[in-house]
Amino acid sequence: MLKKYSTLMLIGLIINLAFSSFVFAQDAETKAAEKNKVRVAKLGTGGRLIEVKLKDDTKIKGYITEIKEDSFVLVGKKNAVSTNISYNQVKKIQVIVPTTLLVAGIVAIGLIAVFVVVCGTGRCED
Repeated sequence: MLKKYSTLMLIGLIINLAFSSFVFAQDAETKAAEKNKVRVAKLGTGGRLIEVKLKDDTKIKGYITEIKEDSFVLVGKKNAVSTNISYNQVKKIQVIVPTTLLVAGIVAIGLIAVFVVVCGTGRCED
């Protein structure tokens, strides 16, 4: 009798363990999808060029044109094709900074550094 109850209890515990790990995996996917949804909402529509890396390692560059409850629409930079992307498909969202902006920033930092060096040696006084 005790052996029968022990066996049933062991089977129940194994089944419980199997289903609980499935629920935890779903929770992780749901959290990742919510995180992607918040990120897209912060970026908003229009202005910024972004690169979306999907879970299948596909990369799409474009602009967000529409934000929906379970997905968003990305219009490609090169071909202007609209792609509906589910938040569950997204692995990473990255904002692409234009090269001209990077160059301007580097030049500005260089000019500031030159000014500090020149004034630090006392050459910018009267």
